[in-house]
Amino acid sequence: MYNISIVATKSKSTDQIVDQLSQAGLDRVTLFQDYLEFINKINSSTFDLILVILDKNNSFINKAVQFLHHECQDIPYIFCIENEKNAIVGKLTKYLPSGLLYAPFTSVHLSNIIEITMDCVHKKKFKNGHRVPGNEALSSGQKQDKHAFFKSGTEIIKVSYDKIKHIYSEHVYVFIVTDDKKIPLRTKLESLEGYLPQPPFQRIHQRFIVNIEHITKLNTDVVFLDDTELPLSKKYKKQLLSKMNVFC
Repeated sequence: MYNISIVATKSKSTDQIVDQLSQAGLDRVTLFQDYLEFINKINSSTFDLILVILDKNNSFINKAVQFLHHECQDIPYIFCIENEKNAIVGKLTKYLPSGLLYAPFTSVHLSNIIEITMDCVHKKKFKNGHRVPGNEALSSGQKQDKHAFFKSGTEIIKVSYDKIKHIYSEHVYVFIVTDDKKIPLRTKLESLEGYLPQPPFQRIHQRFIVNIEHITKLNTDVVFLDDTELPLSKKYKKQLLSKMNVFC
């Protein structure tokens, strides 16, 4: 059982995440809503993991983030981003891109990322004492789920990763496309991208994510999935090719 510290302001988002941890069987949680109390306790106690909930842009959260980044090198941490407009989010994206968890997420998703992070720590794949390997852990040969559950409207649908051909965004929805169906999700493409294992899923365009296993051909600016043509942005092409193990 992990001993988890939560750094957050008092809000509905904080209560929901505490509930999600409890649902996942992670109930050894200490909540900090004061900066001095937090740093004093961190310096005198042993926590396995720190969750920072970025739901509001205030001085307490900003100071806690800076403290973790510069002073706290022995404890892994994850940032749960409820408010993407928080001023600190841009900085986190630059120095800790794999340690960010964007809302909405489920208790299963939160629990999985905690397990992956702690597994990496135990296997000494935790770099520099503070790097949280999100989907990087999945790409390094560790255990990976073969399916996921997605909330679509009032339904929760189980989908095997290998059945997903591609994913695209349209207005306020993201659509998961398989051979026989198209599943609408009320979310952001960036949030879903962070949830999916990489590989086989790879961003190829501002609006598209593709399952590499379903690619049949590509050229300068188009990815082909049999008869389906998807746009390929120059921005993502080099990264896509590196994941495809192309023989030249």
